Order: sequence, then C-alpha cells, then structure tokens
Amino acid sequence: MIAGKLALLQSAEILYALDLETRQVAWSLPGISSNSYFGYGQPAVADDVVYVVLDGVLRAIRQADGTELWRFSG
Repeated sequence: MIAGKLALLQSAEILYALDLETRQVAWSLPGISSNSYFGYGQPAVADDVVYVVLDGVLRAIRQADGTELWRFSG
C-alpha cells in the first residue's frame, strides 16, 4: 500500500515502511513471537495513522516515524 512517500508492506512477521524517495526502510515493527497468533490483513491509513493487526492486536501507528499510538486486544 502506498501512503504518502511510504510504501507499507506487511510480511508474516514484520510491518515495513519503505521510503519511496530514499529506497530505505523508514521504520519497521515486529509482528509475532513464535508462540502467538498473527492476524493477517492489509494495513489501512487515515489522517497519517497506520492501522494494522500485529500479533492479533489492532494497533495505531504514527505514519511518520512508526511510533505506536494505541492498541486494542479485544
């Protein structure tokens, strides 16, 4: 998914934000431990916040720097 100058890519274990101008990893977040459930899904972006399920937990991530803003684990 393209979000501004970033390409967001989610593998089975990591969410990557790749800077399209520099072609470098801007930030990344680990997704799972070896003993936990991982929720697959496409990241969504609204108002410069990335919403993604990592390790079965919905997380809101600041698009600019990868800082976690909040999480929900119903």
